[in-house]
Amino acid sequence: MDLRSTAGPNTLDVGKAAILNVLGSLYGAAPEGKIDFNNAGPPAIADRLQAADPLHLAAQGSEAANKAYKNLAEAMVKFRTIRRTVV
Repeated sequence: MDLRSTAGPNTLDVGKAAILNVLGSLYGAAPEGKIDFNNAGPPAIADRLQAADPLHLAAQGSEAANKAYKNLAEAMVKFRTIRRTVV
């Protein structure tokens, strides 16, 4: 990328996608249906947690499960960010 192509607001996302595509072509794609936790944000992680419902919170109601998994996802990403490491 030259300097002109790196001035837009979505430049990091575009660059990141390009890098991930090259790595995927060299080393193979991630297993189908798995989330890349190291690159996922809280909404994607919360959605995956809610779909799997590992804590069986759906029985307490949709709203309670949504809130709990959202909070858990945010805590997981915060931990990942503070530790500055991949999981």
